[in-house]
Amino acid sequence: MPVMVQDSVQTMGVEESLLGTVHRDGMKQLTLGGWPLYRYMGDTKAGQMNGQGKDKAWYAVTPSGKKSTMTS
Repeated sequence: MPVMVQDSVQTMGVEESLLGTVHRDGMKQLTLGGWPLYRYMGDTKAGQMNGQGKDKAWYAVTPSGKKSTMTS
């Protein structure tokens, strides 16, 4: 599920200059380091990474906008 945002975003531990948005279906999708962000529907609480590496295409992102190499 895409991470859609309004006008302001509150973050912690993320360099604000790395944040941005892309237009998607008339709304704004949050980006980090130029990558569009998504939520994994199988995660039910903060800190979960159940979708990490799913189909070798979906990965968690680090605060610097890079692909996480952590395993769940």
